[in-house]
Amino acid sequence: MQILREQRRAQLEQRMAAGPAWENEFNLVFTNGFGRPISRRTVYKHIKKSLAGIGPQNCYFHTLWHTFATLSLQNGDDVLTVKENLGHHSAAFTLNTYGHLTQTMRKESASRMEHLIQTTVIAENF
Repeated sequence: MQILREQRRAQLEQRMAAGPAWENEFNLVFTNGFGRPISRRTVYKHIKKSLAGIGPQNCYFHTLWHTFATLSLQNGDDVLTVKENLGHHSAAFTLNTYGHLTQTMRKESASRMEHLIQTTVIAENF
């Protein structure tokens, strides 16, 4: 949240400096100095700089996109929430893209249910 607050302050300063040239019709958080979307090349340059020394050297923005989706699903976000967060047109598309995760998730779900049933049966017998 602190980073977003700092970005808001910086963007307000950019807006004041740009004056009537400011254009941020989509109310974007991260823009260039005139409120317009940041170019793909600029985003990629900053991702590479951020990952230098801490992550894979050939990481692309789309890799981060897939990582976000995978971690969301693995940590319990439902498919409709992930679909909305990624901007997919349908949950079916999201499932088709990340369906390989569902097998692992089914096994984990079965294990949780087995544990629940066992602890419930044991608790009821006492």
